Amino acid sequence: QKIRAYEKHSVWAEFGKAAFITAASLVLRLGIATTILWGSVLLIEGKVDLFTFLFFITKFIEYFKHFNQFKIYLL
Repeated sequence: QKIRAYEKHSVWAEFGKAAFITAASLVLRLGIATTILWGSVLLIEGKVDLFTFLFFITKFIEYFKHFNQFKIYLL
């Protein structure tokens, strides 16, 4: 009976961790899409130069790579 309780707890812990990681990944992907979309709008309007736009995209992708490495470590 203790083993079943441990397995049940283990399953719920894994589910919670997976749900958190999936939600965080979704938010990060939406952030990348929003950055690209809004940066494109600012670039077309001339409020941002190309170097600044590419810098922000590069930094965002770098953060995304680090998050993916951390996600692999957690799973």
